[in-house]
Amino acid sequence: GKEINDARAEASKTLAEASTEAQRRINTAEVASTELVKSLSADVERFQKLRPSFERNPNLFREQALVSAMGSVLTNVQYKAMLPAPLDGKATELRLLLNPASAEAKPQK
Repeated sequence: GKEINDARAEASKTLAEASTEAQRRINTAEVASTELVKSLSADVERFQKLRPSFERNPNLFREQALVSAMGSVLTNVQYKAMLPAPLDGKATELRLLLNPASAEAKPQK
């Protein structure tokens, strides 16, 4: 009687919810797949446009990529210092005093 009808109603409700959730997940995956394909296609197109430049002058291409990356990385850095490469090709030693404000604030003994 009533218990069987309640169980059937609950089963029907659960199946409808599961079906809706499954369709939502499928739709989300299809959108993600489409976006990934678009992104990869754009990457392929960009690579194909840049490849001849790279093949003509790989060093210039690397330098341009480095400058672009450094621009992104250093955008929000408050203090920047560039250390030029030595002209004689010898190694350069760099010594840094980190957090000089706290060093100055220490009381003298």
